[in-house]
Amino acid sequence: RANALLDGAVVVGHDLRHDFKLLGRFHHRRVLLRDTAFCPLLKSGLEGSLASKPGPPSLRNLAAAWLEHGMHRGRAHDSVEDARSAMLLYRLIAPQWEELSH
Repeated sequence: RANALLDGAVVVGHDLRHDFKLLGRFHHRRVLLRDTAFCPLLKSGLEGSLASKPGPPSLRNLAAAWLEHGMHRGRAHDSVEDARSAMLLYRLIAPQWEELSH
């Protein structure tokens, strides 16, 4: 049922490959993805060794660079906080992202 809800929906998140794999969803139209792990605009905001590190940046590093709050601060992983942070990151650069995706 979750897959049916996702058909045609814009999906915002961080490194969505893992979420889609758990759902058994192996195809989602790229034009409908807003994956903060693979956004060059967000990665450009990282400094020093984080900017040149190969692979996608962590959500924690992106949040530290772009948002006014850190993540998890010694607490256990929180999927709601992850979703909130990914959405806040997307909303910060949404106009530029949407311009690039068309």
